[in-house]
Amino acid sequence: MTEPAADTGSFTDASDPFSPTSDEINSPDVIVRSSDGVDFHAHKAILSFGSVVFKDMFSFPESSGKDANIIRDGKPVVALPESSKTVEKLLILCYPRFTTTYIFRDLDGVDEAYVSAGKYQIPGGQKMIEQLLEDPGFLEKEPHRVFTIACHRGLETVAKLAAMQTLKMPRYVPHISVPEFKLITAHQLRQLEDFHYRCSESIGELLQEYTFPVEESFLSYPDQYPEYSAVWWTTIGHGLGCGPHEDEGDVFPAKWLRGHIARVREAAVLRPHPNAIAKAMSELSSATLTAMSDCPKCVQLAPGSLGVESFNLQLKATQAYAKVLSQFSFVV
Repeated sequence: MTEPAADTGSFTDASDPFSPTSDEINSPDVIVRSSDGVDFHAHKAILSFGSVVFKDMFSFPESSGKDANIIRDGKPVVALPESSKTVEKLLILCYPRFTTTYIFRDLDGVDEAYVSAGKYQIPGGQKMIEQLLEDPGFLEKEPHRVFTIACHRGLETVAKLAAMQTLKMPRYVPHISVPEFKLITAHQLRQLEDFHYRCSESIGELLQEYTFPVEESFLSYPDQYPEYSAVWWTTIGHGLGCGPHEDEGDVFPAKWLRGHIARVREAAVLRPHPNAIAKAMSELSSATLTAMSDCPKCVQLAPGSLGVESFNLQLKATQAYAKVLSQFSFVV
C-alpha cells in the first residue's frame, strides 16, 4: 500500500482554540483545512460526535496512489470547501465546551456557517447560530449585520430583533455598510428604512401629546387627573412668565416644555430607539435650562418630572414600536 503523502503545500495554522498547541493534554489528531489554506487542529472523536458527516469522513479507508491522504505532522488533513471563517464556526459548534464557554469572536463566515451546519449535519447547529445572533454582544453592537444575515437566511424573529436595535443608530449615516448587504434585496433594505420612518412618526405623535392644550378645569383637580400634576402644568409658585398659560381659551404647558419637546422630537427623527428617546427626555439641555432659569420652581422640580415622563415615554414608545414591527415582514 502506498504511504500517505507528506504535506508540502502552503498553509497557515489557525489560532486558539484550534492551534497545534491549544490542547496540550489531549493532543489533536486531525487537521481540518479550509479552502483558503488555514489548518485547524482538532480531535476526530469530538468532530465525529458533533457531526455525522465528519464521522463518515473519518470512517473511510485510507486512499492509495496519487489520491493518498495528505499527512502533516503525523495527522491526516481533511480539506473542506468552506472558508477559514466558516470552518472555525463549524468546529466550535461541534465542541460542546466551546458552545457554552467560547462563543463566536465575530460574525465573519456566520452566514455560510448557518447553511453548512445543516450540510454537515451538526445537531442543533443552526439553532445555536440563531441564539448567538441574538446575543447582545452582536445584536446590540452590529445590528445591521445581524439583520442582513437573518434576512438572507429567513430568520424573521432575529431580523425583527435586529431591526429594533438599529433604531439606536442614526438613520442617515453613509458609512454604515456590512459585507452581507450584498446578500439581501433593495426591498429588504427599504423595509428597514420604512420601519425607522414609521417609528419616528409614532414617537412624534407621542411627544406631541405633551404640548396639547387642556381645559383649565383639569388643572384644578390633580388628584383626578394625575397626568397634569407635572411641574409644567401646576398653576402656582412659578416665576414671572412661567407656568401654564392661556391662549385663545386654551391652556398650554409652560413654554420651556414646548421647546424641550421640540428638541427631543428632533433627536427622535434621527435616533428613535426608546432608550435614546427616554434619555433625551430626561436630560436638561442648556437651552432648556436657560428657558426656565427665571423660575426656581421649575429649576428644582423639572428634572424629577422629566425623569418620570421619560420612563412613561419609554414604555409607550416600546408598545407603539411593537405594533409597527408587527406590520413588517423583512424576510419576504
